[in-house]
Amino acid sequence: MIQLTTALLLGFSGSSGVIIGCLVRQPEINRLRKMVKQLNDANSSLRKIIEEQMQLIDHLQDEIRTYKFYNWNKRRVTRIELRKNLTAQYAVKEYCEMLIWRNKHRKEKLDDIQQRFFDIMDGYINGEAIQSEDQAYMDEYVIKKYKENIRKCEKWDYHQLIDKAV
Repeated sequence: MIQLTTALLLGFSGSSGVIIGCLVRQPEINRLRKMVKQLNDANSSLRKIIEEQMQLIDHLQDEIRTYKFYNWNKRRVTRIELRKNLTAQYAVKEYCEMLIWRNKHRKEKLDDIQQRFFDIMDGYINGEAIQSEDQAYMDEYVIKKYKENIRKCEKWDYHQLIDKAV
């Protein structure tokens, strides 16, 4: 029986040591649990912020793509319009050069291709309606002759023509 009593006393004292040890460490355990909960909450909050940032970045990237397309399309339309105007400008240049050449070389004639261009352009300048095939011929003639200038979007310097005429 003494052994049983000793065993019980030792058992109670050992378990009381464990219980006291747990009670002493409980505030630290509670503090650590609270800290883990705070870190989990902060982690959730950061994940939410990151997700919002990712959505904003996706939206802004889509917006940039839209602006790039709009800019590309506007630039394409503007370039087409510019080339049409440059073609018209070089047509006037060619017509003026032919007028100057004809004035200086009255006895000579333009070749058939030049004469057709000159006649169409002369009618246009005099306000006559131009048929679509004649317009296409004029455009083709000018583009063929001034292809590089039109491709580079170089405008014609009319001062050179004035110097030629004088």
